Amino acid sequence: MIGNEAPGTLWRFTGLDDHWYNKLAMYLGMSEIHRDDGVIVTNYKFLLEGQSTVVDRSFLKFFREVA
Repeated sequence: MIGNEAPGTLWRFTGLDDHWYNKLAMYLGMSEIHRDDGVIVTNYKFLLEGQSTVVDRSFLKFFREVA
């Protein structure tokens, strides 16, 4: 499961997005946003096509770890 993995692990995007489909991504770690109302929003950072990309947990189901 992403989030428990060490930064640097490789993942493949398997979602329906034509631009990212079947692309490799390197997991960079979690990124938290601390809102003024006390809520902490956790996002996940990946290096995808040379760009640092932040996704929320709804995207995690589209990533598969590369063995």
